[in-house]
Amino acid sequence: MKLSAKLTLAFLAISLIVIGLAAFFTWRTTVQEFETVVVERIRSDFLTKVTNYYEENGSWQGVIPRLFAPPVSQDGQMPQQPLQPRNQNQASPSPVVFALADERGTILVPAGQYRPKDMVSQAVLDASTPILSDGVVVGYAIQTGKIPELSAVEQGYIDRTNQALLQ
Repeated sequence: MKLSAKLTLAFLAISLIVIGLAAFFTWRTTVQEFETVVVERIRSDFLTKVTNYYEENGSWQGVIPRLFAPPVSQDGQMPQQPLQPRNQNQASPSPVVFALADERGTILVPAGQYRPKDMVSQAVLDASTPILSDGVVVGYAIQTGKIPELSAVEQGYIDRTNQALLQ
């Protein structure tokens, strides 16, 4: 094989590798950023819901039964799954990916590794989103690190993006 043919094949191979890597990094960045948007939307919804609850009631008393429904299995038992946000318009609600702690750091709404009445450290509270009522911190939204399942619309968006990258 001539040197020019070898060089042409080498440049072709390098070009295909670079195109593949660019597509992979573009896909991965798109998925990560989209997950960030989903988490921010859920955080905003969670903060609005719990802030409104606190402002209407003046305390966190009864927050779980009013805003969050524990999942119930077919036999009526309470399975070890995350709480579900109450939403009559949604067929299958996403698990809560934020725990709620009061101003002292006591878990009120469990999620992820946080269980009811657990005390979280000041470092966790510092990394959490404070919940304010009249300018006073009344609680904290603590992200559990879990990424919620995407809705059908969100998954459709990711699927269409993947198809566009492959074309």
